[in-house]
Amino acid sequence: MSSIKQVQDLQSRIAELTEENALLRTRMSESTGSESTRGLGINQRLDNQFQATTLSSKEALPPIKNLPIIQDNIRKYCSGIYGPPVHRRSSTTLLKASAFPDLPPRATFAHLSRSYLDSIHKWFPVLHWPTFSQDVDNIYMKRTFEGTSKAWVGLYFAVLACGSLNAPQPPSGSPKPSDKGSYYYDVAIQLSDMVSEETSTANTSMAVLLTIFATESNLIAAGAKWLATSVRLAQCLRLHVELEAPFFETEMRRRLWWAIYVLDRFVSAGAHLPMLIQDADCNTAMPSSLDDRYISSHGYERLPFGHPSARGALALIRAARLYSRVGEAAQSLPTTPAISQALDEDVRATLMLLPDSYLPSSDTHLEPADLPQLMAFQAARFLVYRQNITPRCRTPERMEAVRRSSQVAQETAKYISRAIHSPSGASDPGVWKTKVTQLASNLICVHLWRCILMLCFCGDYDAALMCAHLSATIGDTRKINGACGRNIAFFLELLLDRIRGGNWAHYTLGLDEEMLIYTSGDLQEVGKHAWVWTGYTNESEHPSPHSASTPALQSPYGHGDAMQGLSSNNHHQGAPTTYNGYGDWNGWAGVEKTIRQLIAEEHSAQRPQPSAYYPPPHNPVKRVQLAADAVPASPTRSVTAPPASSSASRISIANII
Repeated sequence: MSSIKQVQDLQSRIAELTEENALLRTRMSESTGSESTRGLGINQRLDNQFQATTLSSKEALPPIKNLPIIQDNIRKYCSGIYGPPVHRRSSTTLLKASAFPDLPPRATFAHLSRSYLDSIHKWFPVLHWPTFSQDVDNIYMKRTFEGTSKAWVGLYFAVLACGSLNAPQPPSGSPKPSDKGSYYYDVAIQLSDMVSEETSTANTSMAVLLTIFATESNLIAAGAKWLATSVRLAQCLRLHVELEAPFFETEMRRRLWWAIYVLDRFVSAGAHLPMLIQDADCNTAMPSSLDDRYISSHGYERLPFGHPSARGALALIRAARLYSRVGEAAQSLPTTPAISQALDEDVRATLMLLPDSYLPSSDTHLEPADLPQLMAFQAARFLVYRQNITPRCRTPERMEAVRRSSQVAQETAKYISRAIHSPSGASDPGVWKTKVTQLASNLICVHLWRCILMLCFCGDYDAALMCAHLSATIGDTRKINGACGRNIAFFLELLLDRIRGGNWAHYTLGLDEEMLIYTSGDLQEVGKHAWVWTGYTNESEHPSPHSASTPALQSPYGHGDAMQGLSSNNHHQGAPTTYNGYGDWNGWAGVEKTIRQLIAEEHSAQRPQPSAYYPPPHNPVKRVQLAADAVPASPTRSVTAPPASSSASRISIANII
């Protein structure tokens, strides 16, 4: 045992010396003018392989006499012509007694800050929490914001707003945390003062947190505006390039910049907007994977035992870098094989830098905290693969799009299964729900919605049930999750009617264009990739005479005004599609119940072998029981496509989502 302990101590000491050596190397400059080595250990050198450009070399500058006096003279006598770089300026606007808002109770800050640390800070470390916490202690000792900068006070309220997003629900009758969050959000906006010439990291961090709150509250336009503000403030501060600065400042600049980069990828993709940051502009290294408590203004504190983990924020950054391929695919129709192949190569290369448990082929248990970065990976792949579902593509391309999208959805279900059956997930349902609530986000909710639609369309109900279980656990933590649930309830009711009426066959593309439109989800919101709103019809079809009175099709993203007065033709035998459950649905429990009914219908049906266009992929989560009353998994599907109707009835797309 003593020898093992000695080896562990040596490993710890080696890691500590490696990091100290890396710190010294970042502060040194080669007098010969050759490229400086900016390694921060193995983890950082691997990160640099993903840099679009390498860091330029810097020669050591000779010392300048009377430098403080010169700097002061420049500030004094060059004002109005030029001044210090923006990142060297400081915010000096202090709040007077008549301007500051009321200081929330200390218990409120403690409750919401804990939620913030567990749900936001872990993936977006824009603050150095020990420093921020010390500043908060000083404020509560004074019991007033007086004498504090507006930017810092706005940042304080932005933290409270984001902390309310995933805070536990209070007892019935008490105000919801989200209601308080809206108040804190409004206060932070009033203190933002973005038209001022003063720019600081506090202002930028506040804009980042306001972006997160607006986006996660389904305020898509507001979130996009705050994102644009964040990007420009960061670029004004030159966060996207490496500057000569103390270690602590350099590390925090990197963390803030890459948090903005991640938000740009996720928010832009979710809102179907062009991305604001180009990869070629990211001339700064990845941040350290160390936790805040190991970093201070004096450098690295004592390092944790073992190699730093590549989870959390660092894994999320690597997932976000895949979204450049999503932007490329959005400009191409159809999505070319070259784009899909490039994405596959990027995914393989990225997974090599992450823990082995992140591989789709692994059977290792996952922690719930691993799901956000894995969902981000899967969402990027799904967005690229599904674009060729549009009828503007040839039938083989559409078939391949459905196949690849369903494969991503099945891998997503397997990740969820591995997290559910981990020791932390299976031991106590209450602990599982708490951890899922902490990781809930719009990205996860929407990705699960897309996966459930695709899996049910392909008849893989077991995997769909696994995804629905996670959505049900998230519940009303996110507003968009309820909209997704209502849409799925509508979709499942239509699907169940078709199956019971004998008008449905799995794996048959083109038989029911209407159901494929519903399966495509928010692809119908994406400009040239949508085909419902652009007047697309098959040559043998004609517009529905009832299109003028068709109710609005409400998008989960809230853009229903642009989705009115349009209809679709019905490609199956039967009555026009109707759904009366828009405002009154049975919640996620009803969704799970309907999926189990679909499993039962399939299990009891006796059908001949199908003439399928492709065999169902292997389902890694078959026979997983989520509840005692779950119906056993069904055998391999054997269905045939019924003959096409000679007179397809026409319907209206109505009451959706």
